[in-house]
Amino acid sequence: MKHILAKLEKTFFKSTEDRSVVHGRQSTVWLFFIILLASFLRLYGLTSQGLWYDEACSIFLSDYAAHWNELFNVDYNNDPPLFLLILLGWRHLLSFMRDVFSTDWFLRFLPCFFSVLTVPAVYGATKALFTYRPSAEEPSAVSPSIENTALCASFLMALSPFHRFYAQELRGYSLLTLLAVLVLWAFIQALQHNRIRHWLLLSLLLSLSFWTHFFAAWFFMVLNLYLLLTFPIHKKRYLPWAISHIIAGLLCLPALYYAWQVSRIVNAFSVQWIPAPDLKTLFITYKTFFAGYSPRALFYWPLFLLAGLLTISGLWSLRRHCHFFLLLFLWTGCAMAISAIIWYYRDFSYYEHRLFVWSSFSAAIIVARGWAVLKPRLQQLSGIVFILLSLPLLYDSTVHAVHPVPQHRLGVRYKADSRGAASCLAREAFAGEAVYHASHVTLPPLRFYLPAHPQIHLCRTPEELEGFYSAYPNEALWAHLNFQPYLWSELTEKPATFWWVRSWWEPFDIPDQVFELEKEISAAYEPTAERVFFGITLIRFERKPSAPSEQMSDEPWP
Repeated sequence: MKHILAKLEKTFFKSTEDRSVVHGRQSTVWLFFIILLASFLRLYGLTSQGLWYDEACSIFLSDYAAHWNELFNVDYNNDPPLFLLILLGWRHLLSFMRDVFSTDWFLRFLPCFFSVLTVPAVYGATKALFTYRPSAEEPSAVSPSIENTALCASFLMALSPFHRFYAQELRGYSLLTLLAVLVLWAFIQALQHNRIRHWLLLSLLLSLSFWTHFFAAWFFMVLNLYLLLTFPIHKKRYLPWAISHIIAGLLCLPALYYAWQVSRIVNAFSVQWIPAPDLKTLFITYKTFFAGYSPRALFYWPLFLLAGLLTISGLWSLRRHCHFFLLLFLWTGCAMAISAIIWYYRDFSYYEHRLFVWSSFSAAIIVARGWAVLKPRLQQLSGIVFILLSLPLLYDSTVHAVHPVPQHRLGVRYKADSRGAASCLAREAFAGEAVYHASHVTLPPLRFYLPAHPQIHLCRTPEELEGFYSAYPNEALWAHLNFQPYLWSELTEKPATFWWVRSWWEPFDIPDQVFELEKEISAAYEPTAERVFFGITLIRFERKPSAPSEQMSDEPWP
């Protein structure tokens, strides 16, 4: 067996004496072009789609960031605070813009900016990681192989449809990824140099990560587990790490208390949103790191296979460097595996691919390492194949072609054309005309685009109302945002005309209850216009002359 492995290693991998063609100033030039590529891919089509539910919710929730008693109160807000604070400041900078339909590009530039910054950050973190020497006070020199690995890792991040997706979504995932890279970099710097400023920087970055997303608690756990498993070589760093840990924990206390409040609500969920994970889900998540949510199985499975082979190559090359191997392995797969096990056995699953976006950069580093140790011809061949397989998947991300199977896009929905529908209403609806929604998923974006139009979410039966609250049992939050549904039958006064927005979480799988409500509405109203958009149908209803006049009003509110 050893003879076979030695022969394979000699056939496919470079010897230590091989020299790379990329070194010195050339790497700076390559990195510059990689950053340009990342910028182009993320800025291209930045406003090809209007804001969707999650993004509009971020905007409305950021209003509470101006008041600490509301920001940390689950009756007003259910999102981690840091991104909302940044978004509020960003919105103030954009307050000079009057046309709400033109603000999409500038709003989404914020996560796009964080995503572009992540690319050079991965380059720096990769070099810091592979030059780290536990037994020395200073890092080793940057070899050509390390330089190639760092460039390849940053290129994979730039090319990734997965990261492009979240660079163009007004949520905190791109910021979380950037902070994750910086946390790993600061951790390596603190271990290598053991200086106070590095430990303090690590404490700050860990706390900022947790303030960005509560799933960043895994950062603490992974680093703790790594130090525990490498005790013999890191025992001299335990005291400064403990102090750094305590400082980070103290900085996280307000967010930690808030996370505990949110977890109580999540534990009360009685409706399953997301399919429970299984063993296959872990492989799908890993595939998503490199292929995104594309439906093209002909391209994403070969890409997954190639990434898997390069992953094996990378881990094999690190078999004699246990500290590199272990840290990358834990950072990439620990949270995924444990989360999958927990949510497999729980009644409610919250496993989403996007929750592990912070793990994807370490996966890219492993793949890059696997590529960098190959012989030149294999490097060229695998690199060309990887790029060619990625191009159709990148194209799918520009046209929002997502996988039809829920297991392949956990946490991701078709983004209905809310901006197109809102533009139509801005042209055709008269001033102040009511807009009623079949689902709360279209309510926030259309309310953002059309603040002058009264808008509410309607349902037909008390059972539907109860089902809505059981899916997210926080009536106070819904009431403060005014996203809660109203029963059509209990509207004491109904307007003479209104626009009906037909859509749903899965906009191409509208449930029967929506059509049943439309039938009930049609008893007193008749449709006079219909406009169809991607994932949204607008219908204008006008009161029938024969409808009971005592129940009608020009006022849209219950």
